[in-house]
Amino acid sequence: MRTVGVMVVALAVGLTSAAWSQTAQGPAKADPAKAATSASPTGEVKKAPEKLTMVTGKVKSVGPNGLVVQVAGKTPKELTFDLTGTAIKVGGKDASATDLKDGNEVRVGYMEADGKLVAKTVSAKAGTVKK
Repeated sequence: MRTVGVMVVALAVGLTSAAWSQTAQGPAKADPAKAATSASPTGEVKKAPEKLTMVTGKVKSVGPNGLVVQVAGKTPKELTFDLTGTAIKVGGKDASATDLKDGNEVRVGYMEADGKLVAKTVSAKAGTVKK
């Protein structure tokens, strides 16, 4: 009888310790695959915003929907950006593509979509035109 009582106590202690160790570990870590999406209260699934790639260079040419930037470095290159829906700022103020001038130093935040570089943000300092 004494052996049965000891076994019951040991079993209870074992279950209590297992439960305690699970709660002591804290909340479960988020699954990275699930972290990219989240559900709204209405059940609508929203995708997390994608990270922008940032580049700095000088405007080589600009049109209403396109921007060509000369990027300096070990291997200088020209990048062409689609400006559809891009937030453009010059000197910290809202601007348009026509406010960008050849030679402006710009910082472009972009992402690649359908094989094109799509600028999401373009910022230039006021009066940075250098030829």
